[in-house]
Amino acid sequence: MNNIFRIRYRLEFESPFVISSAVSETGKYDIATVLDPDGLPYIPPSTIRGRIKASLQEFCTINDTRYTLCSLHKLKNNKSPLPSYDCPLCRVFGAPGGEIMRGFFFSGAYVPETNREIIKRINEDLQGASLYKRTRNQIDRQLRRAREDALFSVGAGNAFYFFEGAVLEEPLHQGIDNHLRESDLALIMTGMRLITEMGLSKNRGLGRCRFIPLEIVPDGSRWQDIIHQYINSHLRGR
Repeated sequence: MNNIFRIRYRLEFESPFVISSAVSETGKYDIATVLDPDGLPYIPPSTIRGRIKASLQEFCTINDTRYTLCSLHKLKNNKSPLPSYDCPLCRVFGAPGGEIMRGFFFSGAYVPETNREIIKRINEDLQGASLYKRTRNQIDRQLRRAREDALFSVGAGNAFYFFEGAVLEEPLHQGIDNHLRESDLALIMTGMRLITEMGLSKNRGLGRCRFIPLEIVPDGSRWQDIIHQYINSHLRGR
């Protein structure tokens, strides 16, 4: 069995952000970002996985001469879904129904342990410090004032937070060709680096972010070198 690939990453937000929660935070907001059991914002695994997948769908579509997406993962495709091991997104994310199992597990992104206790103490001293309250409204053009019935409050995560998470290679993926394994690993990091925003209300200046790969296991290479070596060589042809 090959050594398992693992990417440890940091997610930094450059503006307040909202990852929608099904329940507003104790009724204070109409929409509030999700909080973990300690009352700190976090980014769920489904959000991380979905955002990386969306960025890679666009990337592979643009470079379709080298990355052949199956009908399941092609953008603006009306054909019946036909998963394929030749499709990099099938290998990485799997296919509905289990025809192809996912190749990588995506964890959620959490405030790291080194910062967690300090931020928890701040939240205890300043209730609600985890969230940044942002209110928007509509203007009544006849009365020339804000409509009170249209006020809408958002509980956004503060921009000073950063989060850490991991992407782990699944055992079945370790059995495929090593060049494909390395290419899939580099694709995931490329997808991360292409992401510049995440969450709701992006058109209102919320959710600007960036992913920074911190550690690549097992070889410990710099992520810039891995992307350059595998992605660029793949696009230019071997």
